[in-house]
Amino acid sequence: MRSVIDNQTNPWGTLKGVEIQRSDLWIVDFKDALQGLNQMLTRSEDMTPGLAPYYLPPKLASYFVQNVTLPELKTRAEPIRRDSRPYPTPSWDEALEPISMTFILDCYTAGSAGTANTTPYKSDVYQMLDGWRAVVRAGRGAMSSEYAIRLNADYRIDYAFDVRLLLLRGVDPQVLDTGPAQALIQQGNALAGLFGYSTIQTVGLAASAAIGANSIINDLQFSSQFRLTRCWLGSFKLSEMSYDTAKVVTLAATFYADDIQQIPQKAT
Repeated sequence: MRSVIDNQTNPWGTLKGVEIQRSDLWIVDFKDALQGLNQMLTRSEDMTPGLAPYYLPPKLASYFVQNVTLPELKTRAEPIRRDSRPYPTPSWDEALEPISMTFILDCYTAGSAGTANTTPYKSDVYQMLDGWRAVVRAGRGAMSSEYAIRLNADYRIDYAFDVRLLLLRGVDPQVLDTGPAQALIQQGNALAGLFGYSTIQTVGLAASAAIGANSIINDLQFSSQFRLTRCWLGSFKLSEMSYDTAKVVTLAATFYADDIQQIPQKAT
C-alpha cells in the first residue's frame, strides 16, 4: 500500500546532528608563497641593477580574498569497444583548469596599520601579484621597468608555492567563567596570524568584556584544510573603473596548481 511521508527529521536542525559547511566561512593562507617570493625577490645578485626593490608584505590579511573558484579534479574517459559497443574507461588524468581568485584592492598609505614593509601608495595585494608574476617570468626579458630575474646555475627558480584554503565552522556557545576579555584574546591567538590586521574573535572584544563574567560567546574553528600544491600565478587584472557607479576595485587573478589535496587538520 502506498504511503505518504508527512514527518521527516532534518539532520542539520537537530541537536548534535550532521553539520554542513557554509560557503562564507573560509580563508586563504599565502604565508608559504610570501616567504618564498621574498627569498626570490631579495637576491641582489640576480636582480636588474638600478631598480627599486620589491617590498612584499610579510603576510596578507585574509579578508582581501573576496572569492575563490576551484576546478574539478578530472580523469579523462576513453571509449573502449567490447564487441560492437563502446564503454567509457579511465584514461589519462587531465591537468587542472585555472583557479580563480578575486582580491579586494587595498589603498594603504605610509604609516597605516600593517604596512611597515610596504612602499607608500602601493597596494599590498598588487605588489604580491606583481612580484609573483616577475618570478614566474624569470629567465625572460623584463616587461617595462620590472625586474629581469635570472635563473640559478641549474637554470631553475622556485616560482610555485603551496597555498592553503582553510574552511571554518562555528562551535557550540561557551560560557566564560573567568575574565571574558582575556579568554577572548586567548581564543583569538589561533586565528590572529591568518587574519592579518584583525581577527574574528577580537572584533567584539570591548563589547563582550563589558558584559562581565559568565558571558556566552560564539567562536570559529578550522573544519578542514585544502592544499593547492605548487601554485603559481598565471595572470591578474584590475576591475573596470567608472564614474557612473561607485564600486569596490578588485583584482581578478588566475592561478595554476599541480593538485588540490585535503590535508589533516592542525592548529596554525
